[in-house]
Amino acid sequence: MIDRRELLRALGASAAVAALAPLGCGHGRQRAPENLIAGPDAMRQALREAVTAIGTRLDRPRAWVLARRRVRVLVDVAVAEVVTEHVTVGVLSARDRDGRRHERCFDEVTPGRIAVLAAQLVASAPSGKRRGVAAAIPEAVDFGRAVEVDPAQLAHADWLERARDVARRGESAASSRIVYRAAWLTTDDDRVWSIGEDGDRQQRLVRSRVGATFVAWHGSTPQFGEVEIAGGFGPAVARLDDAAIARAAGEALALFTPSPPPSGRQVVLLDPGVVAALADAHARSPRLDPLARPAVTIVDDPTADGYAHFWFDDEGVPAEAVPLFGAGAGPAMAGAIHARRTCPDWRLARLPTQLVIAAGSTSAAQLESGIDDGLVIEGARDVQVDDRGVVVVRVARGRQLAKGVRSGRQWGDLEVRGPAAELLSDALGASVERQEVALPGGAVPQSVTAPWLLTRAHVTRARSAG
Repeated sequence: MIDRRELLRALGASAAVAALAPLGCGHGRQRAPENLIAGPDAMRQALREAVTAIGTRLDRPRAWVLARRRVRVLVDVAVAEVVTEHVTVGVLSARDRDGRRHERCFDEVTPGRIAVLAAQLVASAPSGKRRGVAAAIPEAVDFGRAVEVDPAQLAHADWLERARDVARRGESAASSRIVYRAAWLTTDDDRVWSIGEDGDRQQRLVRSRVGATFVAWHGSTPQFGEVEIAGGFGPAVARLDDAAIARAAGEALALFTPSPPPSGRQVVLLDPGVVAALADAHARSPRLDPLARPAVTIVDDPTADGYAHFWFDDEGVPAEAVPLFGAGAGPAMAGAIHARRTCPDWRLARLPTQLVIAAGSTSAAQLESGIDDGLVIEGARDVQVDDRGVVVVRVARGRQLAKGVRSGRQWGDLEVRGPAAELLSDALGASVERQEVALPGGAVPQSVTAPWLLTRAHVTRARSAG
């Protein structure tokens, strides 16, 4: 019997693997909802009292709590299930007069436990160094926005029916050659509290991903097609339209050209998923080289209404757009990226969260029609970046373009490679259409809003391919 997870992982179907994989960061505890906290009001008051107590001995006292409800729904050839996970974690933190950070992390978010940990932090303060009276904490402020479908209003049967709707539409688009189909829906409903002497803030953050995967056999080789949408709209499965599902099914059935693909540096039109992988790799490059020419502008903008938006970061700092690459930006801006607490140990890190790439002024179809000799590159499978800033994006397929027309020749399992800064700097154009792409496997929720990008890149058959 074929192991579905291993098959999909080998194919690079990352979204489907995530749907099959265990929930959470691997270190969270399963808890019943009533045991998460002793009521949000009682918890919030306990956090305020803890910050006040800590502030008498230490600088910059802060209480941070994340309460997450994650619902994952999967419908495939073998199962139809809904799994709900609750993760709650808190951190009390402060700095001593020498600037050293003191923290206590906890997952028993009750007033009694909060008070005990606050007392431990006070006791850890260097002797003889007192602040005196702590500053008063401002009144509480809550942030949130309406979502298209509110996950808090859905019952178990509602979740399952939404995934089954996608599955039914996938069945209509599939043929008898499709040997595996899956439809999935994942929604995180987060509530985050950040309380310090600068403010008492709470925000509700809703993130959803909806998708479908198809697998077909071509001789002895499996091939897949996958589609996913992501955003802050809630579990609104109608946003995944029938045409996109049909295209994913068609990609699993497409026939590849048996001759070797054209290799070497050439003009390529990258789809938004590949552009997102490239931009994220560049943002995370150890070198963070600035772009040689400001052909592409990339902003880390958690204020935008998207998958990974937020109103304030995990140090309570209000969100704002931070230009990372392009005119007027460069590696010096990296220190301005917002602070986020990352699982499994929930320490602070400065990470890009919601990258937004500026749209171009022409359509993807017009960009394609202007290519005399090149490739349309689609379907990011995996991305690697080395310490020199060279990025390798493994992609599902490349379609040949000759005089602005698709020749019908296409090759699967390719690699696009080169220094990330050069690939973006060599951009010849970007489309007016953009797509939001949720990035898999990150320590914090992350996304990229990306256009189609016309650039030059080195393309070869993937090294794992025959």
